[in-house]
Amino acid sequence: MTKKEFISKIAERCDVPVKEVDKFFDAFVFVLKEELIAEERVQLSDLGTFTTQIKRGRTTTNPFSPTKEVITVPEKRVVKYKPSKYLRELVDF
Repeated sequence: MTKKEFISKIAERCDVPVKEVDKFFDAFVFVLKEELIAEERVQLSDLGTFTTQIKRGRTTTNPFSPTKEVITVPEKRVVKYKPSKYLRELVDF
């Protein structure tokens, strides 16, 4: 499902113009990104929890190199999502 299809379904279900839903959705995504950048935890009761976590740096071989050279992958912060129990049970039919 694309963003456009998602927004259209919400607009239809809530009887709200697509432009308004699009504006709301963009604001939702903006706030979610801002909170994750600030390393805050975002918990949405029926949906799940978004957090960030540091992925440890490591040394590995480059699979695309003919010599299988050893490269160092630096640590980085990644987004983690854990679906709510309600959503997990709903999807696991």
